Amino acid sequence: MQPAEGPAPGYAEAVGSVSKQAAIAGHDRRELAVCRARLDGLQEFVRTERAVLEQIRGGARER
Repeated sequence: MQPAEGPAPGYAEAVGSVSKQAAIAGHDRRELAVCRARLDGLQEFVRTERAVLEQIRGGARER
């Protein structure tokens, strides 16, 4: 039996597939980070709006 020349059959496809999956995972992590930042911004907006509404309700009760 002679030693194989070059990579085993399917090696390039497997490596390419792993590289593609890693690229997709990296993109997904970046997209998740963007979504988390947007969510944080929306949560801060909601907190601010609730505080404003409470001030308005409190002012209406005093009248």
